[in-house]
Amino acid sequence: AMYRRTRGMWFSLVDRGHFDAMVHNWPEDDVDVIVVTDGSRVLGLGDLGVSSMPIPIGKLQLYVAAGGIDPKKTLPVVLDVGTNNIALRTHPLYLGLRTPRVNGAAYDDFVLEFMHAVKGRWPHALVQFEDFANPHAANLLERFRMGSLPMFNDDIQSTGCVALAAVLAAIRARQAACSASGDELCGERDSRNRREEIESSDDDEHCEDEHELNEMSEEMRRVLEELPEERIVCAGAGSAGIGVCDTIARAIAHTQQSRQRNGKQNIKQSRSDGRANFWLTDERGLLGAGRDSNTLLLGQGPYVRSDMPHGLPLLEVVRRVKPTVLIGLAGVGGVFTDEILREMAKHVERPVVMPLSNPSSKAECSAQIAFESTDGRALFASGSPFRDVHFADGTTGRTSMCNNAYNFPGIGLAVTSCRIQHVTDAMFFAAAVRIASLVPRQVAAHGRLFPPVSELRKVSLEVAISVSRVALRDSLARRPPPPSATLRQHIEASMWHPTYSPLVPARR
Repeated sequence: AMYRRTRGMWFSLVDRGHFDAMVHNWPEDDVDVIVVTDGSRVLGLGDLGVSSMPIPIGKLQLYVAAGGIDPKKTLPVVLDVGTNNIALRTHPLYLGLRTPRVNGAAYDDFVLEFMHAVKGRWPHALVQFEDFANPHAANLLERFRMGSLPMFNDDIQSTGCVALAAVLAAIRARQAACSASGDELCGERDSRNRREEIESSDDDEHCEDEHELNEMSEEMRRVLEELPEERIVCAGAGSAGIGVCDTIARAIAHTQQSRQRNGKQNIKQSRSDGRANFWLTDERGLLGAGRDSNTLLLGQGPYVRSDMPHGLPLLEVVRRVKPTVLIGLAGVGGVFTDEILREMAKHVERPVVMPLSNPSSKAECSAQIAFESTDGRALFASGSPFRDVHFADGTTGRTSMCNNAYNFPGIGLAVTSCRIQHVTDAMFFAAAVRIASLVPRQVAAHGRLFPPVSELRKVSLEVAISVSRVALRDSLARRPPPPSATLRQHIEASMWHPTYSPLVPARR
């Protein structure tokens, strides 16, 4: 049978006007996390219409397994506004509306009614928007992000967060490798870092929450100090690409502003928004001077370069810019060719290569090509899993998976444990910095950027603590920890654990 039982809720255009009643069909009165999609842009698969229900189900499984969210308090949702996938519309077994997708005011009013219905029954639920195509993805984020429910867009904000974490982790890996090499210039810094790691570890065990609110290790401060020196080329300028670049640009701007306040940088030496560090390409080439503004998508305008012509191919952009970081969100396999990677490696000792599209068939390059084309010097983070690359001389190219699962389960844990009102950019920034610091320094020196997936639950706890600190600082936490508990204890106590009663009594 194609349809056996419900595992989520579907809201259709034909149900308009009844959403307030429909939400009461769900049997659980307490829902903490909702993942909703309209199935319009399932990464690597396209428009799946109502057949996209496995996407929110899968995301919520990660909330449970990695974030400790009670599975009874999760709800997967699909919004059926039609589909532009003609093959689906004409398939005899398709269960959704057999009409083209609606847009404009009809679409906006549909989503608004859904959000009002959710607020009416589950007023504290976190709503994660997943796999919405542009322009709806960006528009809905701007409309609801500071509304009455905490919400975020996974493809824009979570992807940006883990990409920022990868770049910061790569800078940290360079610094750690420099220290491990015995370079005299690194010696003093390495000694100082080791002292700070011991002190930071001691703080994690014994410090009070008031101290933790102001905590950022000196090591990560130095990592951020180097961020504005990066030159970043991004292949792919859709919603995910813009979200990634916006997140990193905000971090660069934050660091530049800190430098200016501390008298370390003249304000005339840099653009305050951080976008001067970026060069974006799409299917038409570089976003550059002469680009018809009518062809620009939402969010692309600020990244149009006035100092380089429109339409330059990726290889020529790499040749001229000499990037330190190459990000792929084009969704086209093999975009990062051997020639492009070798050109990049000519000018950078440790090039950061990030093919973030998935599945692996859509990855801009494989780990094998990335390491072979850079003589094993690449710092590699990908959206799809790749094995480490072993060379004949005994060296190993370490791979890392730059996956949103390092971020969003911790966001959900923070929101549910502290009843956070809004999920802000500052929270994603704090999450990225914390994720980038979690790999042991000696491991980072060998090129590993993220912790193993087996440690996701620990990662989520650390992310939740960092996010909750920001919420407490900004007075956005409705349920702070009680006086008798630290923030860590408060969050740990809220995590669900899979405890099962034995089916067969133990023999005595």
